[in-house]
Amino acid sequence: MKRKKIIVAIVSFLTWIIGAFFIFTFFSRSERPIFILILGAVVIVFQELVSRHLKRKGKSS
Repeated sequence: MKRKKIIVAIVSFLTWIIGAFFIFTFFSRSERPIFILILGAVVIVFQELVSRHLKRKGKSS
């Protein structure tokens, strides 16, 4: 269980870092808050997908 939480945390962290880099690089200052909110939603979705995949993988093993 601890390993699954670490994997989910790493995926979330990398998504935030990569997303924030692209948002601050390619979007103007007025557009950034909207894309930061979208990035937050995407990170939540990735967390859910990765944790479900790891749970399913754990049950089949």
